[in-house]
Amino acid sequence: MNFKSIIKHGFKGYFSIFLLLQLFSFSSCEDEPKNKVIGLQTLNYFPDFYLDSISAAIHRCYGYDTYVMPNIKIPDSHFIKVKSPRYRADSIINMLNERKPDSLAHILGLTCVDISVTKRDKLGRILKPVAFYTDWGVFGYGYVGKPGSVVSTFRVQGPNQKLVIDRMQKISLHELGHNMGLPHCPNKNCFMRDAVESIKTVDKEGKTLCSDCKKKLR
Repeated sequence: MNFKSIIKHGFKGYFSIFLLLQLFSFSSCEDEPKNKVIGLQTLNYFPDFYLDSISAAIHRCYGYDTYVMPNIKIPDSHFIKVKSPRYRADSIINMLNERKPDSLAHILGLTCVDISVTKRDKLGRILKPVAFYTDWGVFGYGYVGKPGSVVSTFRVQGPNQKLVIDRMQKISLHELGHNMGLPHCPNKNCFMRDAVESIKTVDKEGKTLCSDCKKKLR
């Protein structure tokens, strides 16, 4: 652009084009995620070697960086003893949601203690037998579209460390998938498949999302 062309077309035309370019630039930025970091919150105690493997799986699958937050103790108020000593996963998640800083996209709680939830049907009623499902032990738990989730090593122990790490990676990716808006998937190879609390199901899953789940994330 030179001075003669500005005189010919007028400042007003170029200024309008400039404003349109600026508006397009702002709208494009708003479509992008504000942050691409997931906080890893250790609870009570959690081995460092699991952290590294989970961080690597998150980055490989979702492209998010991770930040290990200072360890905290699970409040005694989250403890329950109905069938056995456990901590309520829903209470832990509520605590994590409150603690999550705006700089983090999501927050994943990691612990070695047993965690549980109350299993309900689509109408909110406790599944039967009620005494069995009121306090149901889980591998991990997360709400669809909410920022927080929690995963435990308690129910994923196996004959070797490699298998346990593999399980922890899959379950962590699964719960974070819920946080990012993904429901359970019917694809048997997708890690968003409903494990129905069977570790054998987790072992058969892959560590990748199926094409349908990838489309939903986009």
